[in-house]
Amino acid sequence: MTRSRDFCRAIMLAAAIPAAPTHGQTVGPPVVGRAAEPAGPMTLAQAFVEAYKGSPTLRADREGLKILDEDVAVARSAGRPTLQGEGSITRAELDVVGTGYIVGARLTQPIFRGFRVVNNVRAAQTNVRAGRESLRQSEIDVFREVAAQYSAVLRDREVLALNQALINSVQTVRQAELRRLELGERTKTDVAQSEARLASAVASLARAEQHLSESETRLRSLIGRVPTTLAPLPELPQLPASRDDAIDRAMEFSPRIRQKKLEAEVAHHQVNAAKGALAPQIDFVATINKRDEIVQILGRKVNQDFATLQAVVTVPIYQGGSEYAAIRRARHTETVRVIEIDEETRAVYAGAVIAWDRWIAARKAREALANAIQANETAVAGVKREALSGSRTTLDILDAESELRDARIAHRNAVHDEYVAKFGLLAALGTATASDFNLEVEPYDPDAHYRSVQGRWIGTGP
Repeated sequence: MTRSRDFCRAIMLAAAIPAAPTHGQTVGPPVVGRAAEPAGPMTLAQAFVEAYKGSPTLRADREGLKILDEDVAVARSAGRPTLQGEGSITRAELDVVGTGYIVGARLTQPIFRGFRVVNNVRAAQTNVRAGRESLRQSEIDVFREVAAQYSAVLRDREVLALNQALINSVQTVRQAELRRLELGERTKTDVAQSEARLASAVASLARAEQHLSESETRLRSLIGRVPTTLAPLPELPQLPASRDDAIDRAMEFSPRIRQKKLEAEVAHHQVNAAKGALAPQIDFVATINKRDEIVQILGRKVNQDFATLQAVVTVPIYQGGSEYAAIRRARHTETVRVIEIDEETRAVYAGAVIAWDRWIAARKAREALANAIQANETAVAGVKREALSGSRTTLDILDAESELRDARIAHRNAVHDEYVAKFGLLAALGTATASDFNLEVEPYDPDAHYRSVQGRWIGTGP
């Protein structure tokens, strides 16, 4: 009996699985906006900074916004003067032979275009504002994905460690069972049971390695690399006190709703611009020409310079009906954009409610699983005590340790789910941008490019 108790004590020490970090340890006191020293582990703030500067999604969206900036310059150009040069050389051989040339220039200044220019400029400017809201939403989406994958890597590394610890314990027990089999104290059935548990633990380790590889690959696709060490998850900004508060904030700050409202405003300006095709058009036209002609038979050279100033009024009477179709189409487009406001409002409302409920459910699950860990720890301690008295076997200890491992993994998954749900709620509220987190990075300024091109008269450079 003494020999058996000593063996059980050895097994208990070998089978002990290190505890997983608790929720309080995983979600520590650092603030998201504070970046750690470069020599230390990567923080979530640093991951955000790398994504903010290097994400292909954000870089493409920023370039797309520059395209909208150029639309303003294009719209303004319709109200500016145009200058054209003209020239021709002529040789005639009829009754006389003569050679001549004409060179000149033509300046056209639009005076009135039925308010099409001003409405197209307003539409382009409003579309730029809508594009900025779209860029803001892209930033939120990228940060939400970075936070989710950062948390997933932390979780999967801890889960991998828990599975490896269980394998070490089972291997120790298996070796001990083999030795006792040689001494005649165990049967082949006992050894087979330990080998079955080892095979199950190895399978769990393989799955854990796969999950870690997947999460690290996703994180690499977002920030360009996977650091060797990651800092614990930081606390996130304060969330609303109630679901109703969350809904109100989402309705007020959601970039998607703002974008749809601005797109409806764009469509309204485009309706007014389309109506301008029915109005008269007034242009100021100035021309200057120089004509030289030589009549070879007469040996005479004719020089003629002339200039004209005109006010040209064009009144549309009938243009095939295209202008009326364009107006109808613009009105239908405006109606669609207004409907999309209602559609997006409902979607944002639903998103806020779902995000809130998901966060509350994840928090409750994490708390319940924390209690499950405590219960399993108590059970493991009891099984070990009973094993000392001979009423439990070493395999019973392994089973209890395995259940404790499963509880810790489930709790770690719940910690991850709660954090992702909380960040998802921030994203649903429209408050998960670089400025919201006070990141240590130079913010992208969309106004810089807009100011440089919206009033430019000439040049193809950036």
